[in-house]
Amino acid sequence: MHIRNDYRHNQSSKARVNFILLALASLSLFVVTVLAFVFKSPTSKPTSGVKRSAVIMPTVTYREVPSGREDVRRFTALSSSVSQEPMSVRSWMTLVASKSDQGVKAAMDLSEIISSSDYESILFETIGTSWDDSDRTPFEFAMVNEPGLKRFAERSPDRFSFEEHFSNCRNAYIKQGGSDGTKDKPTVCSFENLGGDARLVSPLPQTNVDDSSYSHLAAFVRNAPNNQIIEFWAAGAAQYLHVMKQRGGKRWFSTNGMGVAWLHLRLDSRPKYYSYHPFTELMLSNR
Repeated sequence: MHIRNDYRHNQSSKARVNFILLALASLSLFVVTVLAFVFKSPTSKPTSGVKRSAVIMPTVTYREVPSGREDVRRFTALSSSVSQEPMSVRSWMTLVASKSDQGVKAAMDLSEIISSSDYESILFETIGTSWDDSDRTPFEFAMVNEPGLKRFAERSPDRFSFEEHFSNCRNAYIKQGGSDGTKDKPTVCSFENLGGDARLVSPLPQTNVDDSSYSHLAAFVRNAPNNQIIEFWAAGAAQYLHVMKQRGGKRWFSTNGMGVAWLHLRLDSRPKYYSYHPFTELMLSNR
């Protein structure tokens, strides 16, 4: 009798222990599942730092506005939002320099405006600004019809005027280890002008691309490889931001080409070769 009672008591104790162990195991599994959901679920909220870094890049549209001249087409950049607000110079340059999908689109859409124009060759001019004012100065550009540029530049494209700078860019690429195939070869080069008051950005001649494609901006956006066109605008925008910030004062982002028959973007300290005077008068009045 005592043996049977002891047996029953032992069985009851074992059942309680098993129940407790099972309950603890279930609780542990529940806790692990909850923690896994919190820390691994794609729907969990990111930290504030991640949220700030995941900035949505704006997209750009261009709207033609009155220029006041029959030989000039003028455009303003708009941030693609419901309000279609003007995009600032700094925002446009930062976007294009980023080479993000939106930046590439902004550069190629601008190139398309130029390439689809009836103008065979143009002077490209923008509103000049300083670093401090660049976040409130609207990005606008003018295409000035200049038929003489095509005749001058395409007749004898002049890569040799910039050959020393082009060689320096290629040598820098080799010194940085680019020749081992881990880096893309440079397609654009930036350097100082002879007077030291302007930074120039120019495309490097490429194999199987005729030199006439590099003689002026309109020929370039119509005939050069797309990756080089993207790099040209991106490098120009990045250099412009750097020059504005480091050197101070107003800077001007333009092309001319009536002196050297090879495309070069000018990041100038003054609009010395500008033809569209509303841009120079507008900014000079704001000094």
